[in-house]
Parts: sequence; C-alpha cells; structure tokens
Amino acid sequence: MATKSSLINQLVELGLTRSESDQIIQFIVEQIEQSVGQGEAVKIENFGKFELRQYAGREMKNPQTGEIHSIPSRDVLQFSPSDNFIEMINQLRDDGVE
Repeated sequence: MATKSSLINQLVELGLTRSESDQIIQFIVEQIEQSVGQGEAVKIENFGKFELRQYAGREMKNPQTGEIHSIPSRDVLQFSPSDNFIEMINQLRDDGVE
C-alpha cells in the first residue's frame, strides 16, 4: 500500500528535500479537502474526480419491531477514476505488476 511516507520518499528520490515533499503532499490534500468541503468537485486529469454526493433522508421500518425510523440526509465523498487511470491499472495487472 502506498502511504504518505512512501510518496514523500519517491519525491525525495526525484531531488526534493523531505520537508519540501511533505509540504507539497500536504498542500495538495488540503486543497482537495477545502474544495470538496465547499461543494466543488475536484478533477485531476488522467487520475479522477473527487466530489460530494448527497443522499436524501428517508423513512425506514425495522422489520422485527415494525418501528419507523428516520434516516437523515448525508453527504458522502465519492472518487470516480478517469478512463485513462482505469486503463493504466488494467494494463499494469495484465503485465503482472502488483
């Protein structure tokens, strides 16, 4: 699994300092959080799109007791990978890269 630390290490290998790498990754994450938090979708070319989806509230009945419960509406973060990203992942799997 790729982690923040492993991403930082890869940026260090490209010549950035550990501090610069950490700041870059933190900046990107914060920008995505802010934009999505304000209701904006974030689309990264050849990667995918982050957006909030709102699920409406509804009534639900407990089948055992017959009691009616109200489920409140909620926002859910959704990531939709781009077609290019999906193709790349499928190609890596076909080539045997894990």
